[in-house]
Amino acid sequence: MKKKILLILIVSLLAIITVHLSFFSKNSKDRLYSNNSTQPTEYEEVLSSEIQKQSDNLLGFQFNDKNFMVSWFKVEDLSKINLITNFKNKLTSKEILDKYNCRYLINGGFYSKDYLPIGLFINKEGQLSTQIQNNLFNGILSLNYFEIPRITRILPQDELFFAIQTGPLLIENDSAQNLRIKNDTYDRRVISAITGNNELYFLVIYDKNSSFSGPKLTDLPNILSEVEKSLSLDLADAINLDGGTASVFISPEIKLSELTSVGSFFCIE
Repeated sequence: MKKKILLILIVSLLAIITVHLSFFSKNSKDRLYSNNSTQPTEYEEVLSSEIQKQSDNLLGFQFNDKNFMVSWFKVEDLSKINLITNFKNKLTSKEILDKYNCRYLINGGFYSKDYLPIGLFINKEGQLSTQIQNNLFNGILSLNYFEIPRITRILPQDELFFAIQTGPLLIENDSAQNLRIKNDTYDRRVISAITGNNELYFLVIYDKNSSFSGPKLTDLPNILSEVEKSLSLDLADAINLDGGTASVFISPEIKLSELTSVGSFFCIE
């Protein structure tokens, strides 16, 4: 009788131990799955969000079997943008950043071999040069004292805070332009654009594998139209700025500096 009772106790004890081990094993597997799961942890979610935020204004895309990158930003406060001359001083972008405390820095228009602006140039210091007739530099980017940005073919008649002649026009009145360029090359492209709501944007498009290279100028209107759709922008007008080795595009997200001297800069504080 005592042996039977002892046997029953042993069997019961073994059953309890088995259930406990099974429960512990299941919980261990759950924890192991959770730690190795594809679902991000709380820390990973925060980190991913920061990485995503840093790349919010940087997008990769393909055009004609070439891989390009585009970065862009909107000038949120037009009172904080200045057009700075650098034709004679020939300061580097780093020196300009430090001197003027720029949060964003973008190159301006083109200049001649004599380091003078090609066509119209007006900033807060006055008018440095006048408009010329040129099929390539066929547009004017301007900002008046009511903080209304415009891209036009002719010089606006109101008082202007800044104005530069550059080109070619890429989009005019919502229409992508058909460009014919002799000796077209693959260069980094810097663009200024204005939406239907009078918002001023700056963009840069460059080769993913070589930051001074980029699309051909003739392809730029079509590329910009595709980028516009991808970014859900309503670009009414867009114009080409200086590019290639004399271009600069510096923002909190990206830093593309020059290889040769830059004639002028847009500095946004």
